[in-house]
Amino acid sequence: MLFDVLRSMADSSDARRLIGDPEYYLEKLFKYFYDLIEEGKINREEILQLETMYIHIIKHPKIINDELSKNPQLYVELIKFSYKAEDEEKKAPSSQEQNRAKNAHEALSKFTKIP
Repeated sequence: MLFDVLRSMADSSDARRLIGDPEYYLEKLFKYFYDLIEEGKINREEILQLETMYIHIIKHPKIINDELSKNPQLYVELIKFSYKAEDEEKKAPSSQEQNRAKNAHEALSKFTKIP
């Protein structure tokens, strides 16, 4: 149920109004999630999905960093989402493409592990 609430809040512009400053609470919540993953009580993939939704808020996305350090293909995909090729057709990106590029760039900027 908590995961459902977090997923719906990620899509809501009212989240900040509802809980004030979400950064503090989300950092604490994700720290708790990481502990539960270590104990084998929750699925790592669900937390990866939530980290992706909240990448603009989370300062240290542990699961994303782990995945990027183990999966060079994911790293390359994020670079492709973040930057256009010089020879790529110049067209206005859709809002979905803009969000994907912004989130990919954010994930790359927070990547701190050595592969």
